[in-house]
Amino acid sequence: MTFSISSYLHEHGPSRSATIVAALKKEGVSAAAARQRVSRAKPPVYSFPLGLLPKGEFFLYLQDLSIGVQKGPPIGVQKGPPSSSCVTGMAGVPFALVAA
Repeated sequence: MTFSISSYLHEHGPSRSATIVAALKKEGVSAAAARQRVSRAKPPVYSFPLGLLPKGEFFLYLQDLSIGVQKGPPIGVQKGPPSSSCVTGMAGVPFALVAA
């Protein structure tokens, strides 16, 4: 059976790239090939865009659209007066959205 990074992430959740490389190596993949597979992962596998981990390591996750979908209006958008496209600022003061 072929090791799938997306199935690993689905089963184990978001993981560091080194953890996934180690799992690939346990499946018999060479270290260099495992690193290449992880670095070339395509959607639905995404990597966290900031380099917060040491040694060029990155964080991989799945973007599952069926989980965590927000219901209702976007956060900060008010319904009703003063206008239907009114967003509150940090101090709760409304300001109008500008259409480009």
